[in-house]
Amino acid sequence: MLKMYIDGMKDEHCASLIRAALGDLEGMHEIREVNCYKHYALISCNTDENILRDAIENEGYNVSKIEKCD
Repeated sequence: MLKMYIDGMKDEHCASLIRAALGDLEGMHEIREVNCYKHYALISCNTDENILRDAIENEGYNVSKIEKCD
């Protein structure tokens, strides 16, 4: 499980764009949570971190940190 901290998310519309961007990636198993108020996405995947960052940045947001969690 990865927790991605995403700068710029401010409402549910932003969260839906993040879900769509991540959902299209090869290797994405589950998008467990996208919290626009705490600015993170909790995901399960075997996708390279650079690909994750690029997908989010293509939507106009910035990934400030990616950390592994249980």
